Amino acid sequence: MSKNIKLIHPRNQITEIISRIYKRGMTTTSGGNISIIDESGDIWVTPSAVDKGSLRPSDIVCVKKDGTIIGDHKPSSEFPFHKAIYESRPDIKSVIHAHPPALVSFSIVRQIPNTNVISQAKHVCGPIGYATYEVPGSDELGAVIGEEFKKGYMVLF
Repeated sequence: MSKNIKLIHPRNQITEIISRIYKRGMTTTSGGNISIIDESGDIWVTPSAVDKGSLRPSDIVCVKKDGTIIGDHKPSSEFPFHKAIYESRPDIKSVIHAHPPALVSFSIVRQIPNTNVISQAKHVCGPIGYATYEVPGSDELGAVIGEEFKKGYMVLF
């Protein structure tokens, strides 16, 4: 029995999801980023310095497996941690980095939220890891995040 599966290009998937995140106030015009790694190892990622509320598919950047950048913009400044996650967890095919105000508050006080309070959160997030602070966009941040994901987390704080 065959199923009718409609494949959506990573550019379209990313713009649809970032639009939903932005419209729900879970990120700002310049904050947050999304990436998808495709079957060939190319990473499609939101661009740097482009308003997240008005992204179009043509704004999405492709970083080829060999490091070549294709697109009209630079990839997100947080690309190093996206790449580190994919390298440490080949089972992960997409990364969403958002800034929901409530979670930013937890981050400021360096406290991991208790997902046991809401069963859906516990089911979706599972155990939450914690990455120590490193400079945003740095290779060091990528290394710290990659190491945490190696521990099996699906969500990192």
